[in-house]
Amino acid sequence: MKRKSLGLLSIIVACAAAASITIASCDNNATDPPNPGKGGGGKTPEVMAQSVSVDLNGIGGTIVTDVPDIGDLDVTNFNAGGTRSKFLGQATTWSQSVDGNWPASGNGGVNLVASTPDGQASTLTIGQEGDGLIVTPTFSGGSEPEYRLALYNNTDIVATIPVPVGQPLIFYPYYPYYYPCCWIRRWGFGIHPWWGYCYWNLYWGPCCWWRWWWNGNWWYFNRAAFLEGVEGTHYPYTNFSQIDVMPSGGGVDNYRVSDETAR
Repeated sequence: MKRKSLGLLSIIVACAAAASITIASCDNNATDPPNPGKGGGGKTPEVMAQSVSVDLNGIGGTIVTDVPDIGDLDVTNFNAGGTRSKFLGQATTWSQSVDGNWPASGNGGVNLVASTPDGQASTLTIGQEGDGLIVTPTFSGGSEPEYRLALYNNTDIVATIPVPVGQPLIFYPYYPYYYPCCWIRRWGFGIHPWWGYCYWNLYWGPCCWWRWWWNGNWWYFNRAAFLEGVEGTHYPYTNFSQIDVMPSGGGVDNYRVSDETAR
């Protein structure tokens, strides 16, 4: 989507073998990792959001006008259509904390869609494969053949790895069948204010470890970011106006939104 190509990407840090993983912190108040990549950006004013529980096919729904009250959305309503967050100003970052579980059947899923007034900017699909997850991002603003997958040990970056666009990623839990660690506690989306790329963030609990097989190695992490490839000097998006979180497959269990922020 945006600036000139970043060129050849290299792995920043080689992840330790399973027997020697060093956990930086299991503090539940651990701060968010910085966005990988060049530059940085200042904060913009808070953007008010309204969250709407709707059937996206147009059948019914419950409008929730205050963000703290979106916890009243139950799993039945979510599985009927999901949540829609519309921003009363143009946002550059968004995140939503969710308490829930994947179905024991192993066929649950969610689709996250970020939109601008002109249309869809990016998506992130997350689906169960047994106790693992299949995760696939899409980006509509650029034509780069790769995006970057950034993996974290809490706030410490483990690796930044180039991944072909459209390739599904299969994440496996470090402790198989330990369901309290399988659910993603928070997801987020943003557009970098200086460099113009879109990105998705996924956060598990500080001690909930996942692993991904790539290039002959297992990579261990509890936070992941998907960062769009950028090109040239043009990018069509500088902000976004709406996020939809929709069920797919078997949906989810025990769904409750505990917090939502946008800037």
